Formats: sequence, structure tokens, C-alpha cells
Amino acid sequence: MIGLPEQYRVVVMLRDIDDLSTAETVAALDLTEENLKVRLHRGRAMARNWLLSRVGAAAKDAFPFMGVRCDGVVAGFSPVWELSRTSFHKKGRSKGPLNSARNPPPIAILSIAP
Repeated sequence: MIGLPEQYRVVVMLRDIDDLSTAETVAALDLTEENLKVRLHRGRAMARNWLLSRVGAAAKDAFPFMGVRCDGVVAGFSPVWELSRTSFHKKGRSKGPLNSARNPPPIAILSIAP
């Protein structure tokens, strides 16, 4: 981040590192929202390009897709999801659709639903 020009570095640091909202960053830097978004986009692009230039050809292998592992996780999870969903209905906790406002699913199911 130190290598970024200051006008971009400050915006990227406030938004991505300090986790300020767009409104907070606009107020802190006295910029328009449009200008802030342009600087953030350009700053992120500069940081990404710098990082990719340092990693080189190996960049595509830095975070490989774990397709086989993902398939195994999904296959192992599907029976658990189905069991949770059917046991929820069998216990009489729901008279209507699983995700209706009157009958929300348990938190565990809600957090894993697509």
C-alpha cells in the first residue's frame, strides 16, 4: 500500500483497512461520493496490478479452486440439510413454508441456506 500515490492510498486504507463506510470516508476526506469511488477503484486496481506483477505467472495458482473438495463438502452437507429441514417440519414447528415470515427456520438452517 505504501507504493500507491497518496490520493489513492488514503482512500483504500480508510475503506478497506479501517473499514469506514462510504459516507464516513467522504466526510473525512471532503470528497464527492463519485470521486471517492473512482479513487477506490483505481487504488485497488493499482494494488492488484502491483501484487500480480510481484507474483508473476504463479498468480493463477495462488488460490486454486478446490472443486473436488467442495463437491465432497456439499455431498456430505446435503443429507444434514435435508434431515434438519424435515425434522423441523415433523416436530410441528411449522404449518407453512419453511421460510415464511410466520415460521422462520432455525438460525443454523438460516445461516446455511443459499
